[in-house]
Amino acid sequence: MLNQILTAQSGLFTNVLTCSRRAITELFENLDRWEAVLNQQRYLCGDRLTEADICMFATLYRFDSVYHGLFKCNLRRILDYPNLWNYLKDLYQRPAFKATCDLDCIKRGYYTSMTDINPNQIVPKGPIIDFDERHDRDARQWHRASLSATADTNNVRAEGGRLEGWDVRRF
Repeated sequence: MLNQILTAQSGLFTNVLTCSRRAITELFENLDRWEAVLNQQRYLCGDRLTEADICMFATLYRFDSVYHGLFKCNLRRILDYPNLWNYLKDLYQRPAFKATCDLDCIKRGYYTSMTDINPNQIVPKGPIIDFDERHDRDARQWHRASLSATADTNNVRAEGGRLEGWDVRRF
């Protein structure tokens, strides 16, 4: 599963830069699939937070602000996927995840370094995204089975942009 996520991430950059309609279609087919998975379970691999969730978080966190506009992956936003959007907010609202996030820095990095697709290096001001908005992941029925796993992940420490040994900014 992690390999599928990492392959999707690297494929996103390779294929989107070539403006491949097929690549965009595949990307959104995968998002549709993960939307369905997250309708059935709290995390990508079941009832526990895993490395796959950390990798997916980094991609989803950047998607609406960077990939949607800069890479023209604009069929839908993550906001348009109820399960992915609530999953993203759920992860973001954990202190260890939130401590690694700086969306303005991420946007500046992408929009100013990719001069072949953004030659004027214009960094958009928006979109305005409220990652602190209440999510529905705690209220779901399947959540009862994962309460013990969730309790452990709320206390994960973040230091210098690292989450349990993973630098979320590198994804």
